[in-house]
Amino acid sequence: MVKRFLAQSMRRRTGLPSILMLLLVAAIIATIAWSLVKGFERERALRAQVEATSASMSEFGNMQRGVFEAVTGAHGYALKGDPRYLRRYNAGRETTENALETMANLPGPAEAGDRAAKMRELRETIDTHFRMIEIAVQLAQQGSTEEAQSWIAATDDYDRMTSIVALTQELEGEEAALLARDITAVEASAARTRPILLALLGSLFLFFLIGSWYALRTLRAERRAQAASAERAAREAADLLANELNHRVKNMFAIVQSIVGSTLRAESDTAMAAQKVGQRIQALSVAHDVSQGASTMSINALSELIERTLAPYEQDNRAILIDGPRVHLPRNLVTPLGLIIHELATNAVKYGAWSVEEGGTVKISWSLKGSPEMLKLTWQESGGPAPEEPDQTGFGSRMISTAARQLKAEVDQNWLETGLEVVISFELPAEEDDQ
Repeated sequence: MVKRFLAQSMRRRTGLPSILMLLLVAAIIATIAWSLVKGFERERALRAQVEATSASMSEFGNMQRGVFEAVTGAHGYALKGDPRYLRRYNAGRETTENALETMANLPGPAEAGDRAAKMRELRETIDTHFRMIEIAVQLAQQGSTEEAQSWIAATDDYDRMTSIVALTQELEGEEAALLARDITAVEASAARTRPILLALLGSLFLFFLIGSWYALRTLRAERRAQAASAERAAREAADLLANELNHRVKNMFAIVQSIVGSTLRAESDTAMAAQKVGQRIQALSVAHDVSQGASTMSINALSELIERTLAPYEQDNRAILIDGPRVHLPRNLVTPLGLIIHELATNAVKYGAWSVEEGGTVKISWSLKGSPEMLKLTWQESGGPAPEEPDQTGFGSRMISTAARQLKAEVDQNWLETGLEVVISFELPAEEDDQ
């Protein structure tokens, strides 16, 4: 208990720095990501302001050209009455109005000072200028060319034009200064973003290295665990194999002893007894191969498997009854079923119906029913000593259980007064599933 507590405490202390490192890397990445988002938002606002300032400067140029076109057209129309000048006048006014409306809708910087007041003053000056020259245009349209010329000469527009040009240049200068400042700010923001991106990439790379280190460490631990598990499984398999070998050797000795003893008692002729002993031991070897799947003989039927497995046990003082329909036995079922029959026969010789001198009988019968087909095989002993259910499970019983799992079978053992009864039930696979 103390060792387990210490091991758990050590694992917790080992894991704490790892968790703290992961949290630190996550915090660094979150901070850098937040800085990037804020930087991108600031840069986007600056770029929007740069675009607005550029658009304002472009519209200032359009407005100046519009005013010049309108004044030139109005003067030409008043002097000559040529309609082409009138179209030039109207086009100039339209260009000016569009430029003023566009500039009014563009967002202006908060630091522009009295930009709005100057824009209003510029608009009022242009409107006044257009109202004055509109009178000359209307007089010319009415045919009063001399009055139109007199009106133009009387209304000196030099001061208004000078005021328009001055206001326009002043606003353009302010916009140019703002544009230069915003461009510088955008470049500075981009310059600040580069190291942040590099820091983010470095943090991600660090996180990748840490994750890779943890993954490698986990992989090594898993491999060590798998190796330990495989080694443990190999030891268990070796122990099982050794126990099975020991069990089979003991059984073989008991069966050989039974074969020799019963043959010598039944035969007075020594030569004939020796011949029968040799034949029965040879049959025992064949039955062992069949039960282990090592036989070169082709087993195609259940009756054939039972006959070959029980051949060594046939003696005059023993009865073997086999009854059942012909059943094709798939190859993958031969070994586990042969192992069960061989084990039951061995137990019958050692403890059951065949352990007595006379009258011991073993009946093996089977039947098929249902779809898919279910095979029910019954091993029934009689004529021997009354069986007793063992207090604990022996190695032979565990072997039968293991073989039954391979068959996916249910095994019921009944210790009746007449003798042991074992019922084995399992499903026969379809022929196309026979491997």
